[in-house]
Amino acid sequence: MTTTSALAFVRGEDEGETTGDIYQQPDPRGYFRVMFGLDYVLPDIATSVFRQLITARRTALGRRIKIVDIGCGYATNAALIRFPLDMDDLAHRYRDLDHSELSAERLIELDQHFFKAWPSSIDADFVGFDIHAPALDYAKCVGLVADVVCCDFAQDVLSDADRRVLSGADLIISTTAADFLDEDRFGLLLDAVGGDPWCAVFGLRVSPMFELEAAAKARGLVSERLEGTTFVQRRFATSQEWTQVLLALETQGIATVGKESEGLLHSEFFLMRREAEAAERPVHKTISLSRGQERSFAGWRRRPWGV
Repeated sequence: MTTTSALAFVRGEDEGETTGDIYQQPDPRGYFRVMFGLDYVLPDIATSVFRQLITARRTALGRRIKIVDIGCGYATNAALIRFPLDMDDLAHRYRDLDHSELSAERLIELDQHFFKAWPSSIDADFVGFDIHAPALDYAKCVGLVADVVCCDFAQDVLSDADRRVLSGADLIISTTAADFLDEDRFGLLLDAVGGDPWCAVFGLRVSPMFELEAAAKARGLVSERLEGTTFVQRRFATSQEWTQVLLALETQGIATVGKESEGLLHSEFFLMRREAEAAERPVHKTISLSRGQERSFAGWRRRPWGV
């Protein structure tokens, strides 16, 4: 079993609404129905990491910073980073509205007011980067991101307008980048950003992170992996997905005992930046992390949606 075929299951390319379909809706109700139903916790875990890096960058640069979120979808990362919210808060909101007669247009209007009502704790501008236009449209309409870039690298290249939007970013973040970017595509994005950005990426252990690391290295960035720590992403959607991922990891010689063998997808964290910055303060001293392994998966989240 190849890594590519395993990733097809992780990405959901063979799973109907469990997949890319949830990003093609005009609002995030379908997304939360599926992903929160699978105990998708990585955005919660990643929030603390991203906030610490934002603070470090803002302190070092002495100004408001610009952040690009690769694979942002409905800008869940931006919502959790900017406001005192977590996945439970958002999922309960959209769960309560899931079976209502509320139109997408009306929900977007309500969400505009909802997010404006929360004080932002982060002094930064967010740019959403994704291949799904409906999700990006929502993210920008409700004000979670200041601008967006919609690009399917399989067919498109970055336009001059896209490059202007991406240019000058101080921090690139992602919980999904390694799932759909290769060395060439990540390199194009880094070239568009320019300068000396930090890249903070959570990559599934079944994803080929070496592709992103190679692109970073070619541009003078070193990659540090947080050793000895993995981060729960979600439960496996199906037994077939579970089997495919286990086989792919075992083929790569990666032990799954106590991790994927327990029915949970795990990610690792990588920080890419200039060598001098990494040498001055290594990744394990730059951030303080919690894995989420001990999180309790209970309550209504174990029940079918809407019950």
